[in-house]
Amino acid sequence: MKKILLIPISLFIVILLFVLPIVSMHFYPKNFTNVSTTQQTQKKQQENEPPCEVYITVEGIKDPLPLEQYIAGVISAEMPSSFHLEALEAQAIASRTFVLKVTENGQKAIKPSVLHQVFESKQQRKKKWGVNFNKNEKKIQQAVATTAGEILTYNGELITAMFFSTSNGKTESAEEYSGQDIPYLQTVTVEGEKELSPNYIQNTDFSLPQWNTAFNFQWSAEQLNAIKLTRNSSNRVQTMQVGSYSWTGREIREKLNIPSTDFTIYWKPAQNKITVTTVGYGHGVGMSQYGAEALAREGVQAKDILKHFYKKASITSIKNNKNICLN
Repeated sequence: MKKILLIPISLFIVILLFVLPIVSMHFYPKNFTNVSTTQQTQKKQQENEPPCEVYITVEGIKDPLPLEQYIAGVISAEMPSSFHLEALEAQAIASRTFVLKVTENGQKAIKPSVLHQVFESKQQRKKKWGVNFNKNEKKIQQAVATTAGEILTYNGELITAMFFSTSNGKTESAEEYSGQDIPYLQTVTVEGEKELSPNYIQNTDFSLPQWNTAFNFQWSAEQLNAIKLTRNSSNRVQTMQVGSYSWTGREIREKLNIPSTDFTIYWKPAQNKITVTTVGYGHGVGMSQYGAEALAREGVQAKDILKHFYKKASITSIKNNKNICLN
């Protein structure tokens, strides 16, 4: 009796072993995986995914450069490699934003000069740094990699991320600089530059003939003694007046080729010369590079440095900006 029962049971087990794989294939396809696991994998891939590739055309250079390669060349030219890493990272984000704005996301060429952004090729960096190339290059590349794809925006649009060397203790607002009020380019206080920047205070001498040539008319002693300077809220010269003549501070800076618009003029008749004393270096709008270094030395992180100089601007990624990634 026992033998008779064992045969049907054994046959039933064999049938189950044969049928179950077929049933499981029908209800659970080969591409079935745990949903949560799939989502986690996709999320990780998205986090590690590089930003969309943008190429920058630099005037005078034959082939367009990948954006991040270009940024490395800008940081090395615009900031001393000895600067704190956080300051270099802040510069990387500002420069990346600036080039995308100026070139319309890589569609136009950019000048490798102070008119836009100074740029150095890898060969130029090797020549400049010599035996320190590997150390400095590693630091620059770290600043680029850490901030890869990060940009500054306001209301979803790229900002005009202006920057300059050294302030006079304050930055200048866009409104006082150009007459256009821009929410993220307001006057802010900058500390610590006087001790860091070699360009904080400078004296430039002009002989009377040089001065006359710059202004294209002959100055009298009375006129030189009657110069009236009107300053704005950042202590930069808004206007300079002499009799019926009037110039903006920016016009004077361009005429005399002086470092900043925070200037004082001293007429020295005994020596027949004029000395112009300036405070700060550059146009004064946006981020002060030595101001960024001063903040970095105080332990301020790159993103907070940028928030200090570009009020109301947001830091985001170019892969989240469809206007950039669709070009």
